[in-house]
Amino acid sequence: GVCSCVYLYINGEYQGSYIFTEKVGLSNNSIDVDEELAYMLESSTNERGKYYKLMNDIYLNDVSDADWTNGTNLNEWFNGKQFFGFLDGGNYTVNGIYYPDTADTWVGLIPQILAAGGTTAAADGSKASIKNLGIRNSLIQGGYAGAFVGKPDTDNGILIENCFADSSVTVIGTIREGGIMASTQKKNVIIKSL
Repeated sequence: GVCSCVYLYINGEYQGSYIFTEKVGLSNNSIDVDEELAYMLESSTNERGKYYKLMNDIYLNDVSDADWTNGTNLNEWFNGKQFFGFLDGGNYTVNGIYYPDTADTWVGLIPQILAAGGTTAAADGSKASIKNLGIRNSLIQGGYAGAFVGKPDTDNGILIENCFADSSVTVIGTIREGGIMASTQKKNVIIKSL
């Protein structure tokens, strides 16, 4: 599961550790630190169609050691969470996504992305999107594993644009895997990425 203790790194610099007893709210839907990224996933089910933007590089784990996945106190990322919104990475990166489970689950930065019913389409026509974002130094394993998305679960217009996962990202799917997305059986999923 997800650790309640998070070691916070901003742009690669250690900021301290935090233990959460309640949810952290977002200020103007700006995401500066890793717990805000986690809150975005937790809250988007109730706050559908919202726009979020990264304001810094995000480090979910200390990735300074080349063998970081063998360390202790690693923060495991979410599986199976659904995201109903628009995420602009601001040309920043998310580092240290760690999900080592090989169970038949949907895993990725955003395990499932959905277009909420009644959501007004963005100017580009999408009803949910991930844009301008990179993923580095990550290990993502699961049944359906993708660096960005495990499963797009909608027929209503998903857009993934200007996104990349570099060679420091390992994606292992026991059923399906993909550098951007594990699998889709839905229509209207558009990928325009690097």
